[in-house]
Amino acid sequence: MRLVWIAVTLAVVLAAGCARPEPEQEALIAPEVFTLGAGNAIVFHAETDRPIHLGDHSGRIQDIPLAARGGDKPPKEAGWRFRLKARPASAVVEVAVYSVAAPRDLCATLVRLNDHDIADLSQLPGAGSGQTTRASLPLDVAQLSTGENTLSIVEQPCRGRGRPIWNDSLVKAAAIRLAYP
Repeated sequence: MRLVWIAVTLAVVLAAGCARPEPEQEALIAPEVFTLGAGNAIVFHAETDRPIHLGDHSGRIQDIPLAARGGDKPPKEAGWRFRLKARPASAVVEVAVYSVAAPRDLCATLVRLNDHDIADLSQLPGAGSGQTTRASLPLDVAQLSTGENTLSIVEQPCRGRGRPIWNDSLVKAAAIRLAYP
């Protein structure tokens, strides 16, 4: 009888564990630290890689292809760490991000370098619902550090809504190109 009680208790505990909602992951930071590659470029995420789904998995989620969705609780930020041996003379971040929100929705998709906002992709020319925004963003090299740096793409809560919602987007590509004297 005691063995049956233990088995039933274990089954209830396991079932309760399976019923828990997936924990929300605020940021997805790549575990590796990137270094400068060929052509003075660091490619963090190539267009041939599976897109990274950011957002809250609600709203116009049907506009995100099923195969690209990041589960029920996708992160709101994707980031990459990289090391520089010396500060470059100039630098450009190149990104491609697909968005389901239109600029009028007031849902910011920020590109950040070392916690400094570089650009809001939702406000760039050509941004729109169902569009992939491709941008080459010149950087202030003073924001780059010798040593470790972080580039991230972050969804911000949409403004003017009754409850906090986020745009759902797909990071298709992210890279940084550097020029040295």
